[in-house]
Amino acid sequence: MALIESQLSINSDSFQANRQGMLDLLAQVRACEQRTVQKSAASKPRFDKRQQLLPRERLSLLLDPGTPFLELSTLAGLGMDHKDLAKSVPGGGVVADSDPEAEWQETQSKARALLRAAEMAEAGLDTQL
Repeated sequence: MALIESQLSINSDSFQANRQGMLDLLAQVRACEQRTVQKSAASKPRFDKRQQLLPRERLSLLLDPGTPFLELSTLAGLGMDHKDLAKSVPGGGVVADSDPEAEWQETQSKARALLRAAEMAEAGLDTQL
């Protein structure tokens, strides 16, 4: 099998600038994820009062201790609650045994863009029929 030789120069100024740019973007992603964790943790007294576990607490009970867990779509809903992405708290979904009305309102808030797209698509279909 032929070897592929890299032409990448990790010591070049352009590589270092690109690397730093990506690290800066990754730091923004991690900050968004941290806001989600903090927002969830702020709900703990309300969950405790109802004798419920936070979603992350319930998930931790399902996993074997020390098992790695990869969260997917951690930025879902980013920008739906606040136009300033540095203040937005991503996340979404409905949790079993939670307040259905509150969950519905939260889901609507985070899915506004999808709802708008569906309305636009429906309006387009009406004009074609």
